[in-house]
Amino acid sequence: VIGTAAIVLELDPNYAYIENGKWLTNNDNYYCIHRIAVNNSIKGKHLANEFVKFAEELSRKDHKESLRIDTHHENLSMQRFLHKCGFLPCGTIYLQSGGKRIAFEKIL
Repeated sequence: VIGTAAIVLELDPNYAYIENGKWLTNNDNYYCIHRIAVNNSIKGKHLANEFVKFAEELSRKDHKESLRIDTHHENLSMQRFLHKCGFLPCGTIYLQSGGKRIAFEKIL
């Protein structure tokens, strides 16, 4: 396995409440990406970009307005990656487990 990602095609209940900001879009017309991971042996080959591109294409095909994703506050490399891909930070969300994440969204 060289990489994995999950594209969630249903509303994420963790995204229903956001604090210290707001979503770029004010509706439930989005898909989200979870768990992007790339094997260390292939890092730098832009595989994560391909996951995001695929998610964007699928979202557009299904007439979604945006794509959402979240990451840990400490995951600075993912935050830089998301900025490079055109995602904007929107605020803080909390997982059902209580975990705190930075929420990002990209309007398509």
